[in-house]
Amino acid sequence: PNNQYLQFRVAIAKARALNRTLVLPLWLPHNPKFLHLHPGAPPEPSRDRATALLSFPFASTFDASHLAKFVRTIDLPAFRTLSDGRLDLCLSVGSSHDDDSGFRDYLRLSALSCSRFATVDKPDEGRERAAAAHARSFGYHS
Repeated sequence: PNNQYLQFRVAIAKARALNRTLVLPLWLPHNPKFLHLHPGAPPEPSRDRATALLSFPFASTFDASHLAKFVRTIDLPAFRTLSDGRLDLCLSVGSSHDDDSGFRDYLRLSALSCSRFATVDKPDEGRERAAAAHARSFGYHS
């Protein structure tokens, strides 16, 4: 999930800039051509729906205790408990949609929901800060 790792770097920077706690994500395999290489996947490449249910815990690729030296973190199960499994805002940056399509798979596999979806045209820390100011918790997608 290389694109997820790149977006994770953005999330770390946003959490620091906005003085927020970062929820440690789970990782989603994307390319059906290579899904059979992931533990727990069917042994042959497939677009079978069973592969759409795969996700991998944060700890499968990163050391949470090391990351916590740079940004406040909380693991997904603890966040789910504290937030009743709901994000107040899901913010898409540079996206042509303001619905749940940028978040749908992640929300489903994370067992989270989102109260409100919003979009900003391009990265703009001031607008992002304003959008998130009244949200106790929010998701970010760019």
